[in-house]
Amino acid sequence: MQGEIGMLAVTTRIEPGGHSIPAAQAPDITRPITLAHDGKGPAILFADVSRSMLLHERLGDTEAREVIDVLLNAAEKAVKAHRGRVVKAIGDEILAVLPTADAAAQAGRDLLIEVESLGERGGIKLGMHIGLHAGAFIERKGDVFGDAVNVASRLTAHAQSGQILTTSASVGGLSPLVRGTMRKLGPLDIRGRREQIQVEEILWRGSLDEEATFTEGTAVAAHCGTRLVLRLEGREWTVGPHAKSLAIGRTPCADIEVATTEASRNHGLVEYRNGGFFYTDMSLNGSFVSFGQTGETLVQRSQVLLSGQGVICFGHSAKDPGEPLAFHVEPVEQ
Repeated sequence: MQGEIGMLAVTTRIEPGGHSIPAAQAPDITRPITLAHDGKGPAILFADVSRSMLLHERLGDTEAREVIDVLLNAAEKAVKAHRGRVVKAIGDEILAVLPTADAAAQAGRDLLIEVESLGERGGIKLGMHIGLHAGAFIERKGDVFGDAVNVASRLTAHAQSGQILTTSASVGGLSPLVRGTMRKLGPLDIRGRREQIQVEEILWRGSLDEEATFTEGTAVAAHCGTRLVLRLEGREWTVGPHAKSLAIGRTPCADIEVATTEASRNHGLVEYRNGGFFYTDMSLNGSFVSFGQTGETLVQRSQVLLSGQGVICFGHSAKDPGEPLAFHVEPVEQ
């Protein structure tokens, strides 16, 4: 990395017997950046275009791509203004590294202010959503990998348009000014991590946004004797006290990857909370949830309590071709 965001490169390799191999002959090896646990090291930031599928539907591919490029260019400008660098563009989002969580937060705020000033295109309010995390990662040949990248990516998947999500672990790298604009949203499970992360929102408007990403909904009595089983085309997953959430979407990073063209890359989330099983839709086209023979319910940018048995369809009705995700609640043997 450049400037303040550095890495340690291995210049020689010691073979058994004490023989050293020059760097030119040694394999390409990089070492993880060593960061304090207080979040004061470099931060990973993802910025994703909101409602990109709807832009393509309303504007056509050519004009939609032009609009998306404007938004991604604004993101790159904001990152560079705060001494960061864009690692790469991935579809409709960018991955960037900034020297601190505070720099990432400031870049995110500047970006969303700029995006809000752009208004609408084709009747669609332009927007982006952001996730950032200061933690350990590895740089290799200019690309970045590791825990901080995974956490920031998952936060971005959960953020709504106009939201900046970060972790409580990153607070040590934030200025008092930014800390004063934050609110806690709750815990989130990250695949590959034993412990949940605590999610916080960085507010950049003048007042609190009433619609939070994580809402508890109606509390239900805790009942640890059940689990939610989900099945899709021969694959099976479970949600319960020991596996509390599964992300669903067309992205390969999703816990449950679906191929339905109407589905969003980050379409929805199944969670175990307060002893109940909740499905939250985060998509443009919505989700159609059926309970037994009671008919379908359209869930769009909202959540529903799953009980009994039924199916969830992503962006289409169960009457249409697609991939239905079957679910049922069953007792767990004690």
